[in-house]
Amino acid sequence: MASRLHGSFSTQDRTSAVLIYGLYLFGLINGLTILIGLVVAYLNLRSGGPVLKSHYILQVRTVWIAIFWFAVGGGLIFAGLSLGQGGMAAPLFSLGLLVCGSTWLWFAVRSIAGLLYLLRNHAYPRPRSWLI
Repeated sequence: MASRLHGSFSTQDRTSAVLIYGLYLFGLINGLTILIGLVVAYLNLRSGGPVLKSHYILQVRTVWIAIFWFAVGGGLIFAGLSLGQGGMAAPLFSLGLLVCGSTWLWFAVRSIAGLLYLLRNHAYPRPRSWLI
């Protein structure tokens, strides 16, 4: 029989959410484990109580929001490279790097914040927010 933590979810359920955060953080280095974590988060999205559901929602939304902003940053980098030596090339390229770097940092902070809430057995307060 699984033990209960504060009456809200079992240790086994919590383990899968912790694993997803770990995959996300490791994915900041390699990228691939973020996609694995996204699949696992989708598979667990319907299971668990309100505490775990808030974390799964956060995990899924974090990846999709990051993909959106990485695409914006990548588009700016591509536009800057496409312009060659034009007057807007360097600013577009630099802005693209800034967007991608900021998105990477946002992803890391949001994943760490979610993990800290989970380790304290709390629901994530605003899982549908674009902010941290």
